[in-house]
Amino acid sequence: REGQLDKEVYAELGPWTLQVNQTNFKADSVTLFATEFYDEPLQGVLEERVSSVNLKDARFPKFTSYRDNFVLENIYPDVHFKGGLGVAGAQFYGTAADSALAALKFTYKLDTVLTLKGRSFIFKDSL
Repeated sequence: REGQLDKEVYAELGPWTLQVNQTNFKADSVTLFATEFYDEPLQGVLEERVSSVNLKDARFPKFTSYRDNFVLENIYPDVHFKGGLGVAGAQFYGTAADSALAALKFTYKLDTVLTLKGRSFIFKDSL
């Protein structure tokens, strides 16, 4: 969809089937290019639904990475992330695999002062 992210984000789909009698689709083996968030292309699953939601509130298209061990140092000053990555609408987020939790580690002078673990974390420009 257009108008959602500040920089270019796009996906390349492998072979997939579109059911024309449904309002959604899911494609496996998708490559996401989102260099604003991560330097390398991401492999994962893409889901899309037809909806009348405005672009700001859209939750689709939704991409979820296969990998769940990405490390993003200083995603915010002194905040480090480990887990899976995804995009839902215009939101970039960190996610967890079925049996694991994603983690945000807060540091001060190189010492860890707080670690938060959860199923997902939304990353925004401001807190």
